[in-house]
Amino acid sequence: MSNVVNFGIGITLADHFTRRLGKAQKGVVSFTTKLAAISTVSAGVGSKMLASFGDFTEKFAKVAQKQGDIMSLGMDTTGMEGITQKALAFSSKWSKMTTEEFIGASYDIKSGIASLGDTAVGEMTRLSGVTAKATKSNIDTMTSLFSTGYSIYSKQFYKFGASTIKGWKALSQEEKDIKFGEYFSVGISSSVTNFKTDGAKMANAISTLGATATTANVSLAEQLNIMGMLQATMGGSDSATKYKAFLNAAGSAGKKLGLNFRDSNKNLLAMPLILDKLKKKFGKTLDDVEKKKIKDAFGTDEALALITLLYDKNEDLKKGINDTNNLLSKGGIDYTKKMAQAREYGQEYGKLSNQFENFGYIIGKQLAPAMSWLSEKLGGFINKVVSFTSKHEKMAQIIATGAVAFAGIATVLGTVGIAVAGISLAFGPLGAMFSMLMIGLSPLVLAVGVLAGAVYLLIDNWELVRTFWGGLWDDMTDKVSSAWDDITGTFDAVVEKIKAPFIPFFEWTERKFAKLSEFVKSFDIGQKFDAIGKSVSDTAKGVWDSVSNFAVNMTGGNATLQVPSTVSKATNSTVIQEGDSTFHFNIKGDNPEEIARKVKAMIDAQNRDKKQRSIE
Repeated sequence: MSNVVNFGIGITLADHFTRRLGKAQKGVVSFTTKLAAISTVSAGVGSKMLASFGDFTEKFAKVAQKQGDIMSLGMDTTGMEGITQKALAFSSKWSKMTTEEFIGASYDIKSGIASLGDTAVGEMTRLSGVTAKATKSNIDTMTSLFSTGYSIYSKQFYKFGASTIKGWKALSQEEKDIKFGEYFSVGISSSVTNFKTDGAKMANAISTLGATATTANVSLAEQLNIMGMLQATMGGSDSATKYKAFLNAAGSAGKKLGLNFRDSNKNLLAMPLILDKLKKKFGKTLDDVEKKKIKDAFGTDEALALITLLYDKNEDLKKGINDTNNLLSKGGIDYTKKMAQAREYGQEYGKLSNQFENFGYIIGKQLAPAMSWLSEKLGGFINKVVSFTSKHEKMAQIIATGAVAFAGIATVLGTVGIAVAGISLAFGPLGAMFSMLMIGLSPLVLAVGVLAGAVYLLIDNWELVRTFWGGLWDDMTDKVSSAWDDITGTFDAVVEKIKAPFIPFFEWTERKFAKLSEFVKSFDIGQKFDAIGKSVSDTAKGVWDSVSNFAVNMTGGNATLQVPSTVSKATNSTVIQEGDSTFHFNIKGDNPEEIARKVKAMIDAQNRDKKQRSIE
């Protein structure tokens, strides 16, 4: 007997083994996630290492450029290395000034004071840097100021040094120049401490004033204190302009006022002494009539403004000049250092940043010889390639097309791999099946398309290709052996040159991170694939068992499940043989509950028919 039952077996069976497939999928996703994590870490480490090497090379190149600048002024490599060592030491100790900036500043010192020896250039740069830190300025401003100050005050300082510094005559010219740097640094720093000014304002003031006061035999201490006081109400340049106007007219103005502003040697008296004489003539304060007389004598508003501002501050001016002279007489730069160290408060990160920069420079310096050598070797090869392409443009086009085809295949493979992975994770088992299909077909189809274009171009130009290679082959076969030896020798040497400086680091890393290898072994790929295979096998067996059990339960325990060799796309067909009865299940449908109700109703009806026939 043959009984036909419409039955949606595919949907019903899905309910029986979805849980098993879900479990298998979790295993696959878990393994894939771990493998992706390892790949991501490896890629990250690799890219970071490559980026670090690039950073090292760049840091060295920046410093090397500044080194080349200073050697262009006639300094030899020994002098340059000495300055570099000072730069490394300075930038490791102080923030906000890198090794590169220090060496650049030394160029400004050397170009501004050509007579300085190499050691003095380095020391003058160091003193400029400390002074910049102490006076809230920057290294560019201070190196410019030190260069200007040397041209204005050095001769005056030599007289000062001869009378105040022990063993002055025994010092070399370079040592005397270094002493000047210390003297000038302390003078600038003390002015910033005592008055409402900073390093930049004092630099502007001294540059504007020039040698006017020094030519008039005015001491550095007096000049700094006068301009420092004036800067309480004006900028550095304005203070120098007013002071210069006073100095230029002081000699003749004294005569007009009936006063003598010069000493027995015809040198201009110190400012406090001139103010004393004016006070003796006009009293402790100046009225408008007296101011007009002073202006007429000096000839400018600027000179009158200076006298007016300092008139009632003469005692402060005297004290300031005396204190500055005492500091200058002590020598050294302890005063400046103390100020600079106070301004370093909370700047630990800046120092650490400089130290990392210095580390990068040192590593880059070790890599530089290998990179230079490699550049020289590869440069010749690149030049030959350029020459080849210019002589054989058509052949170069064919080769380039082949390269593009290869790149296209690689891109397709990579893109499809990424897309397929996304589909797999998004759609579960169905996505995995689709992914395997696409991995198998898509790259092949697209690659064939790309290669077809390249092959067409090759065939279309075959005569050119054959003629070219025919002529080139004999030369190539003669040179391949020696060329290969050169290439392998070249790259072996490059590897050794690059590797040598890092061998101690890698050995240290291997000792310190031995556990890393154990961690990687925990992701053994072979074991993971074995586990996946077992999971898939168990799942398939579980699915079959579920189908069989389902059929048995539906037929009272006596059914034998047979799956036909061909299945129509329109229906899902299953045959169950029970005794001499054959049941055909051919139902279309999307709702499992509805299908189950129909199946149960049909089987109950068939059972009732059988009972009825047995009674009859």
